Amino acid sequence: MSMVAEMLLHEPAPVAIWGALWLATIPAVLVLASPASVHNLGRALIDACAFLIGRPADGLFAASAGDETLAYAAFGAEFPAGFPAEDEPFGNAVPDATDPISADVAAVSERVSAPMGPAAGSAPGRFFRRAAKRREERLRREIEAVRGVRYAEEVRVAADQAGYVADHWQEHWEAAGVRVDATFRAWQAADSRMRRSRAAAVFGTPATGQSPAEYADRERFLHLAVRAAAERGELPTSAVADALTGRGGWDARLHPVDQELVIQGAAAAHLEAVWKQALEAEKLAWRDAQVARRDWQRLCQEAILASAYATAVRHLLPAEPVKLAQAAHPVARVA
Repeated sequence: MSMVAEMLLHEPAPVAIWGALWLATIPAVLVLASPASVHNLGRALIDACAFLIGRPADGLFAASAGDETLAYAAFGAEFPAGFPAEDEPFGNAVPDATDPISADVAAVSERVSAPMGPAAGSAPGRFFRRAAKRREERLRREIEAVRGVRYAEEVRVAADQAGYVADHWQEHWEAAGVRVDATFRAWQAADSRMRRSRAAAVFGTPATGQSPAEYADRERFLHLAVRAAAERGELPTSAVADALTGRGGWDARLHPVDQELVIQGAAAAHLEAVWKQALEAEKLAWRDAQVARRDWQRLCQEAILASAYATAVRHLLPAEPVKLAQAAHPVARVA
């Protein structure tokens, strides 16, 4: 007979000690199997005892072909109706009854905590019901924490993007203001030249012969002067075509002095219209910049509230990936 057999027959005390140690290690193994259980040993021991007695706590979310396993850092793009909206800062963050996650939690809680047989009112039955309620409450808080942290991150990103947009519209408004100043100065300069030319026109124009060559020179002068003014931006490009065809009030038979006066008057009127257009564009840019700035400030306030809520519930985040039932019609929330 071997030494082990003799020891088992004659000295059963070590065998009993080893057996007791083995039994004592089973709850420890079940507790340490999940990193999340280390944070709350008492709760993990209660769940382990319930598991050993014969009422396992798994199956809170039965995996199916349409389920998705997502970590809280990569939570799905759907935000059910129970998720906190922008104008209700986390006051009603409890999942809705129509939420598939809440429906699964309620169904599992009902299944786990439902009385079964004559032992439903016994002490073990009450113990299992209390354990099921604790698991349901813990799961609900974990889901709310996952949603809150994900929402805080998305609102923070949306606030950053809104800040970039607000800066862009601010730069656009400043550039529009610069254009208003430039067009106003150009209009004032053209108006001053026109006034000086009108003051000099009272002395009349020199007499010239009326010959075909003279009229050809006048027409050539008009075309060159209008083209030069259009290249400087004092006249629209359509004025060149009008001058070439004799439309829009352009008369090639006038004396060059009179033609210059007409060109300066048309340039002053055109630059005044350009200044008014720039002024209207500057007003629109100012309005857009203010709207973008208000949106950015609103998102910043929402991000502060969401960050505070996420900080308060971050300790409730599960250490393991959460298995979530896929919604039939996911609704994407646009920040």
